[in-house]
Amino acid sequence: MKEKKFGDIYIKGKEILKKQKIQSYESDNINIFQNCFGIKRHDLVFVREKIAPFESAQKYFEMIKKRINGEPIQYLIGNWNFMGHDLKVGEGVLIPRDDTEVLILESVKLISKINKPIVFDLCSGSGAIAIVLDSLINNPDMKITAIEYSKEAYSYLEYNVKKHKKNIQCLNMNIFECHNLFADNSIDAIISNPPYICEEDVNSLQREVKFEPEIALNGGKDGLDFYRIILNKWVKKLKKGGFLGIEIGWGQLGSILDMFKICGLRDIISFKDINGVDRAVFAVK
Repeated sequence: MKEKKFGDIYIKGKEILKKQKIQSYESDNINIFQNCFGIKRHDLVFVREKIAPFESAQKYFEMIKKRINGEPIQYLIGNWNFMGHDLKVGEGVLIPRDDTEVLILESVKLISKINKPIVFDLCSGSGAIAIVLDSLINNPDMKITAIEYSKEAYSYLEYNVKKHKKNIQCLNMNIFECHNLFADNSIDAIISNPPYICEEDVNSLQREVKFEPEIALNGGKDGLDFYRIILNKWVKKLKKGGFLGIEIGWGQLGSILDMFKICGLRDIISFKDINGVDRAVFAVK
């Protein structure tokens, strides 16, 4: 590779992404450029005629190639900002999405009314929910436990909790089995964004999503396996008056409402995400 100027590299990368029909080509290029060179978009004008370091330029075009092959931009740059928090993400962990914001914001309203809340985040992944909850709720007496089964995802959970200096208990456990370790009627709030995609739909997902771990996507034959275990094994852990809040997938609201009612939960309410899709369901024990 010949020596190239910063400005020429930036333009070339954007052209490659655009030509390959990467919808978010402009923002992706900015993120990759900043990651490789440490130069923000608004500072490019001051260095555009300068020669870029050879190894950094090589890394930049390698990342551009990976992006046009479908690898998520979040994995390429190794972190992602979610609700004002930079979280480390990468191969083996689900990428935090705006869809989850409504689950968190509605949870904050309910948890803020509890004096000394004991909160469990099931299927925690990168720790996005637990970390943002801890930041938005100013209560030193709140105790949050984040549970994640995948060892790969758990490493991100631990890292992000330490990075943001949160007093969150992290447990590398399987929610299908570890419920027996916790006393009935002991938890104020259970929040979860579990795998909820139907098994047969996993292979038809967008190619970027296919880079994410199947264990974090596959919710079983009908996509409801994790909801069943939460309702059958975890709801009994809630105190009377405690609440359950879960994220759901497209078209699952009817089934989830029926399951909540059968379980005996009350004050059931659903919320739409920023795209107008039914995304979160809450209920009280």
